[in-house]
Amino acid sequence: MAYRTEILSRLMVSLVTIGLLSTGCSRHPAPSTGETPGIPGYLELQEEFGPKDFSPLRGRHIVLDPGHGGFFRGALGPNGLTEAEVNLGVALYLRGLLEWAGAHAHLTRTADYDFLTPADSTLASDLAFRSSFMDSIQPDVFISIHHNSTASRDPDVNETQTYYPLGDEGASLDLARSVHRHLVLNLEITPAKILPGNFHVLRQATVPAILGEPAMISNPVIEGRLALAASQELEAKAYFLGLLDYFANGQPRWSGATNDTLMVDSGTQWMEISWVFQSSLPDEAAGPGPQPTSFRLSLNGQDQGFDLSADGRTVTWRTSSPLSSGVHLFHLRGQNLKGRATPDRYTRLLVSTEPRLKVNLTKETATAGIIAKTMVHWQSIDGNPVPAGFLDVSSQLSLPIPPAAQGWFLLPATDVNPDHLQFRLLDNRTNGPLLPEINPDLSPDFLWRLLTVGENPEYAATRMPHLGWRHRLPVNPGILPSGSVPHGPAVAWQPNQPVWIEGQGVLPLVDSGQGLHDHPRTLISEHYIWQTRLLLPQLHGRTIVLDPAGGGTNNDGVFGLGTRGSDINLATAKRARDLLEGAGARVLLTRTGEVAPDAQQKVLMAGNSKADLFLTIGRASPGGQPQVLHHPGSHLGSKWARAMSSAMAPLDSLTMGQSYAYLLRHTACPALEVHLRAPKTAPEEMQVSSIPWQMAEARAILLACAGALTFDGSLPPNMDPAQLIQDLPGVFPLAGIDWARWDGNFSWQPPTSLKPGDPVTSWTTPGWPTGPGLHTLEVHASAQWQLWLVKILPTGTNYRLMMENR
Repeated sequence: MAYRTEILSRLMVSLVTIGLLSTGCSRHPAPSTGETPGIPGYLELQEEFGPKDFSPLRGRHIVLDPGHGGFFRGALGPNGLTEAEVNLGVALYLRGLLEWAGAHAHLTRTADYDFLTPADSTLASDLAFRSSFMDSIQPDVFISIHHNSTASRDPDVNETQTYYPLGDEGASLDLARSVHRHLVLNLEITPAKILPGNFHVLRQATVPAILGEPAMISNPVIEGRLALAASQELEAKAYFLGLLDYFANGQPRWSGATNDTLMVDSGTQWMEISWVFQSSLPDEAAGPGPQPTSFRLSLNGQDQGFDLSADGRTVTWRTSSPLSSGVHLFHLRGQNLKGRATPDRYTRLLVSTEPRLKVNLTKETATAGIIAKTMVHWQSIDGNPVPAGFLDVSSQLSLPIPPAAQGWFLLPATDVNPDHLQFRLLDNRTNGPLLPEINPDLSPDFLWRLLTVGENPEYAATRMPHLGWRHRLPVNPGILPSGSVPHGPAVAWQPNQPVWIEGQGVLPLVDSGQGLHDHPRTLISEHYIWQTRLLLPQLHGRTIVLDPAGGGTNNDGVFGLGTRGSDINLATAKRARDLLEGAGARVLLTRTGEVAPDAQQKVLMAGNSKADLFLTIGRASPGGQPQVLHHPGSHLGSKWARAMSSAMAPLDSLTMGQSYAYLLRHTACPALEVHLRAPKTAPEEMQVSSIPWQMAEARAILLACAGALTFDGSLPPNMDPAQLIQDLPGVFPLAGIDWARWDGNFSWQPPTSLKPGDPVTSWTTPGWPTGPGLHTLEVHASAQWQLWLVKILPTGTNYRLMMENR
C-alpha cells in the first residue's frame, strides 16, 4: 500500500510540474463540492504565480515535514478525511514546486507511514525522528505542515494559524510572517493568527522553523475542499510564495556555527571576541548588506557594548574586567538592509580554572654554525586529546596542534616563555581559526573611556553612554595616568593616529591623522584628549517606553496583501528604539515579538522603570483618519501630541484628540496613542511596509520625543537625509547607496523605488536632527564607504571627506 501511495504521489508531483511549465497560470476554478459558494477558503489563488524570479530559492535546502502518518492519523474530518493524508498531499505538491524552482526539498515522509520501532512505539519517538532528520540535513528552513481541529470539533469554526518556536523572535518569526501572509492572502480564511508554539519539532529546531495550520479540517466545508487535489495544490502554492518571499530578502547569518564554545583559562585578564555578519554563504548570490543599528549583543542576559568595523560587518567585544570561572553565554542578533533577521547566534565562553595544555621547554646550546633551538613539548592536562587548534608562541608564530593528547615542536628560538603560550581552537570545517576569533592576551590598554562634554559639562562627564564606545578603526588607545583629567579617565592617542569612535548620545570622534583636527581637544602629557558633545541633551539619560499595538491574536488590522498592522507597528517601534538609544535614551519595548503583555503589565512596566514618556504605536482603522490621542487632564501629554503632529506632518496629517483609554489614564508619565496610516491600496501597503517608510516614522517619533522634553515643545532643527547626502561633493549616486548614518547613531536607507535619475521622494523627511556645529555622515554603497565631517554654520554647510574605502 505504501509503495502504491508513493507511485501516485510521484505522478501527482509530475503533473503539477508539467502544468506549471506549460501554462504558468495563476488561478484555478473553485472545487465543485456542492457547498454554499459564499463560504471563504480554498476558492482560487489570489496572486499571480508566473512568471516570477524564482532564483532566491535556487540551491536552498528545505525540510518539509508532513505531520502525522501511519499509526498517527491526526485530526479527523466529519466525513472521515484524515489530516495525515492532506498534510502529505500538500507536502508532495510543495516538493514538486520547490524542485522545479531549483531548491532541494527533503521530506520527513513520502508515504503514509510513521517512525515507530518495536523498541519505542510512542509519539515522542515519532517526533524525535523528525527532529533528528532535520539535524542531519541542517537545512535553510524547516516547515511542518498540519491542519487543525477544535477540541469540540465545532463544524462552524475555521481559522489560519502559523506557529514559530516560542522565544525565537528573529529568523523564525520572519519566516512565519512571510509564509502566513501568503496563506492568508490566497486561502482567504479569517481569523488568521501568528502564534508562538512549543511543539516538539519547533522546540528542537536548530534552524528557522514554522508549523502551519492553514485551516480546520473539522469544518465540513473545508474538509470537502481539502479532499480535492486542486485545494492541496493551491495551499502548496501559497506556502511556495511565502518561502520565495522569505528568501527574496536574503538569509543573513553570523560566521561560524549557530552554537559554539570557546575556552580560556581563568587567569586570562583581557580578551576580545569577534563575529562577522555574512550576507550569504560563499556559494550563494550576494544578499543585502548589514543594518548595524539592529545589532544586539548580550552577555549572560545583560546588554553589551561592542566595537564595529568601518564596513559595518564585524562586531567585536572586549573585556572590561576579568570574567569569573564558569560558563558565560553571548547572544548576538541582527538584521540585513531588508529587515531579514539572522538566526540567533550563541557563543559559550568557558572560563576554566585549569589551563588546557601543559607546556615543557628544553633549550639546546648553540654550537659553531648552528642556531640554538628550543624543544616544545605540549600535553593535555587530563591526558585526553584536545581539539585541533593552534599554540600561539608570539604574534608572528602560531603552531598547529592536531587533535591529540601531546606533541613536540622544535623552534629556532631561545627566548620562548611558557607563560605566554596560548591555545586556540581550530574550525575543522574550514581549516582556519574558529570564528568568532578569540585573542585572550590583549594589553589592558584596551580599557578606555572618554571625557564627554555637553550642554552641562559636570552632568555630561558623569553620564557616559551606557553601552560604552564603539571602536570603528583598529587603533591602539592608551590610558592617561589617574587624575590627569578633572572628570576621570580619558582616551589618549598619538597626534598622527587615525581616530573614529562612537558612543550612544554623543557626537563621534573622527580624525584622519592628517592634521585635520576639528574636534575640541586638550594636549596632556604629549597626548591629545578629544572632547565631544551630546547630540540631543533633552533625551540623554531619559527612559522611554514604546508600546507597539497588537501582537499574538491582535493583528491591529490586516490589509489587502495580507500585511498585519501589528507587524508594521513593531518594526517602526524597533527603529524608533534604535534612534532614541542613539540619542542616549534608555528604551523599553512592551513586546519584541508576538507575545504582548496586558494593559496592567504595561502600566507596571512604565512605573517600575520610572519612564519619562510612554508611547503606543498603532494603525488607524481602515479608511480612518490618522490621529494622536492624549489624556484630557495631561498638559505635558497635550504638548507632546502637538509635537507628534508636527513631526509626522511630512508623512501624514494627524488629527489631535483626547481619550480616557486605560493606558492614557493610568500611566504616571506623559502618554500618547498614535494611530498612523492604514494603507488603502496595494501600492500604499507596499510603501508603509517598507523599511525606509518605517525609518521615516521612527525619525518623526525621535523628533517628537525630543520636543516633548523641551520647555515649549518645539522640534529640534532637522534636515532631509537625502538632501544632505545629495549635497556632498563627489559622493556615490544616491540610487546606489545602501545605507547612511548621521552622527554615528541615526541610520537612513533610500526609498526602495529610487532609481538613477529619480528625484528624491518627499517621504525621505522627517529629517535628521541637525543643530549648529560639527556632525559626521557615514555613507555606504556595497563594499565602498566614505566618512564625512559636516559643519553647519549660519551661512551654510561645509563638508570635509575624512576617510574612505573606494
